[in-house]
Amino acid sequence: MLERINAAGSPYDWNAGSIHGTGFTGGTGLGTKYNFPSGQTAAQWHTYGMIWSPGNVQYYIDAPSNIYASFTPTSLNGLGGAVWPFDEGQSNFLIINLAIGGDWPGPPDGTTPFPAEMLVDYVRIYTN
Repeated sequence: MLERINAAGSPYDWNAGSIHGTGFTGGTGLGTKYNFPSGQTAAQWHTYGMIWSPGNVQYYIDAPSNIYASFTPTSLNGLGGAVWPFDEGQSNFLIINLAIGGDWPGPPDGTTPFPAEMLVDYVRIYTN
């Protein structure tokens, strides 16, 4: 539902909603940036959400009416070998992770804040 690099507000304050699957992960993943409005930062409390329906994955911040990313099977057009994995009844999973380093954004250095923390108030999953 969200991916982010570097500290909130520096140099740009944004989050990204991304999808990953066979043929579209890592450097070929699909993502859309959400730039926070003036006066808001990623460091503030926000509600991050995903709305899934057959053939559609949407992400929002703070309200379901604030959709900033929408992906459909046609989003995979042009990605050789990409397979839409979200509608076949297989198991899916959430990852809640605070990663430091890696290919994106690169190895930590003297400007990397330690200790680092990610605070999560709650996780809810709804079904119809």
